[in-house]
Amino acid sequence: MIEKKIEDTRRQIFSNLTAWQRVQLARHPRRPYTLDYLKLAFADFSRIACDRLFAEDRAMVGGFARLDQHLAMVLGTQKGRETKENIRRNFGSAHPEGYRKALRLMRLADKFGLPIITLIDTAGAYPVLAPRNATLPKPLL
Repeated sequence: MIEKKIEDTRRQIFSNLTAWQRVQLARHPRRPYTLDYLKLAFADFSRIACDRLFAEDRAMVGGFARLDQHLAMVLGTQKGRETKENIRRNFGSAHPEGYRKALRLMRLADKFGLPIITLIDTAGAYPVLAPRNATLPKPLL
């Protein structure tokens, strides 16, 4: 009885939102991020780190997880909740090594015939060019 009333109230509230209210809801700082979904919806998450070529990109998280009885590869971008964590995770904007890690994990999932679940919440890739004297890794392909 009370569950139905809660669902009816929720449906009434969210069906009457203006376009700007929907934008504000999508940008709310307390909305769930990838690691929140991993804790709430998945079991047995085993994180896989690094692109095996350059460095770990903390803005991109991924690994094996179980959804009900199904094993899957889960990938997603991760922002921080406070300034220190946001800086550590580059505000959820992945570097090239993060995308290489995602590609490596997708290929691994393909090798084992696993579904891939992606949770993307980012403004885009990190928009800074590497310094001129930086040594860039060779492509995987």
